[in-house]
Amino acid sequence: MKERLVGTGALLLLPSIVAAEVMDKEPSIEGLWMRAILFGVIGLLSWRRGPYWGLGAVLLSFLFVWGFNYELTDPFVGPDILDEAGSGYVSGAYTSFWLCAFLHLVGLASFFQRRSSKNRQRKQVEAL
Repeated sequence: MKERLVGTGALLLLPSIVAAEVMDKEPSIEGLWMRAILFGVIGLLSWRRGPYWGLGAVLLSFLFVWGFNYELTDPFVGPDILDEAGSGYVSGAYTSFWLCAFLHLVGLASFFQRRSSKNRQRKQVEAL
């Protein structure tokens, strides 16, 4: 009991001894990639279904994938993430963000392509 009290007192008196690791609270690079792929595919399929589904998927992706960008650009946390995990982690995180955005754009392009082909078919039927 006395040892615990001395240890706690030392931590309270010397706060510079305590150093919390940032990466203990951050997702792994595999977790970031899995989230980006999952929400990217959800976005791709949602945009193919319709614009409102796609916008809903963008909101979800923004919260779960692109929301991590806030931590990377935070002036207090961002440099510590770079120091502890290295530049490979940060570049991998940004690459996973771009992959998710690319999948959303592919779904959006597919939606517009399907819509224009339906309009062409409708015009052909009307012309007959």
